[in-house]
Amino acid sequence: MRRQLFAIFALTALGTWSTPSLAGEPTAAEIAVARKLFREATDLEKDGKWAPAEQKLREAISIKETPGLRYHLAFCLEQQGKLVEALVEYDRTDEMLQSGVKAPDVASLVGPARDALRARVPSVKILIPRDLPGATLEIDGRRVSTAVSGEALPLDLGKHSIRVTADGYQPFTRELALAEGERVEVVVTLEPASAKPTPAPEPAPAQPDVSVSTSGWSTFTWVLLGEGVFTGAALGLGLYATVDRGSAQDEVDRARAEIDASGSKSGPGACNDPEPEDVSACRQLPKLSDQLDRAKTLQTVGFIGAGVGVAATALTIVLWPAESPETAARRPRFGVVPTPSGAWAGVSGRF
Repeated sequence: MRRQLFAIFALTALGTWSTPSLAGEPTAAEIAVARKLFREATDLEKDGKWAPAEQKLREAISIKETPGLRYHLAFCLEQQGKLVEALVEYDRTDEMLQSGVKAPDVASLVGPARDALRARVPSVKILIPRDLPGATLEIDGRRVSTAVSGEALPLDLGKHSIRVTADGYQPFTRELALAEGERVEVVVTLEPASAKPTPAPEPAPAQPDVSVSTSGWSTFTWVLLGEGVFTGAALGLGLYATVDRGSAQDEVDRARAEIDASGSKSGPGACNDPEPEDVSACRQLPKLSDQLDRAKTLQTVGFIGAGVGVAATALTIVLWPAESPETAARRPRFGVVPTPSGAWAGVSGRF
């Protein structure tokens, strides 16, 4: 069937080369070029290469327009899915025939081909209110006259976008996906544009913020804080143990002095067989010695822990990666801020 159509198209096109062109009679050299382009187009059509064939046909038509070439072009466009353009070319072919251009083979084909294509081409009827001030219509981003409102507009298959604007109204948009033969009606309804929002009042001058928020503290700050708390706690334990050790040492010395002063025995062995008056002091001496030992242990642990905390803090400061300028700008600031009723003194900033 396709080869028969090509044969008919070829005979029709070749048979109308002598028909006068609407733009004037081309030269013999131009006719030769047009015939060459047509032969190349038909070869491409046989191989299903519709886009290159379309280009060749357009070049031939630019030299001499004939119903056969227009019919060929419409057929190529239809095979590419360019249904609306193909319909326009079929209509142009019919116009040429109606004007008296002779092409009997095309005349018998163009009517059925155009009718069959019209049944396939989807259409959209856009209903725009007539009283919209400054109304504009865009289809697929291209401006279209609003005079087409209410008319069935043929469109190609696939997705399309419709946008309608008018003065004082919010834009109307609609997305469509058209299939073959589909008939769609779009009723445009525009909502009035909202009133211009009242500008917000300017914010009042901010009061000085002397509170310290820890919600944004960095990891570095938390580490230093933890090491500081540990160092302080360890130092406090060492100092407490030092005082407790001194008190326990005094109690031990006092008990031993009592034993040495009241009995005939003295020294470490005085409580092995104590005198009656030394029994009470000898009973207290072990407890006091245990208290002294605990105080010594806590004192050692506290001061060693404080030393470890100080060393850890120093290493953190030295080895921690340098902060960026933006981070440095977020460090807390200390100072005094004057106010009408006095002054604020404190710390503010982001950690």
